[in-house]
Amino acid sequence: FVITGQADQVLKPTMTTELRVLAEHKGAKVFDGKNYAHPFMDLDYAIHKERMRRVLDFLSSEGGEDLE
Repeated sequence: FVITGQADQVLKPTMTTELRVLAEHKGAKVFDGKNYAHPFMDLDYAIHKERMRRVLDFLSSEGGEDLE
């Protein structure tokens, strides 16, 4: 499961495009959050909680099918 953020201050979206495309091509679940910053640097606690929910849901499901 690859999570990237469009609001990432460390890794700009263009820096992670190749990773996202390759991961998806190999069957990985990919999520590029519009308001997601660098991991653990989200400016809004609600965004952080959403990110962590996605991770936990993915890890507790069979491949994360329940995620959008």
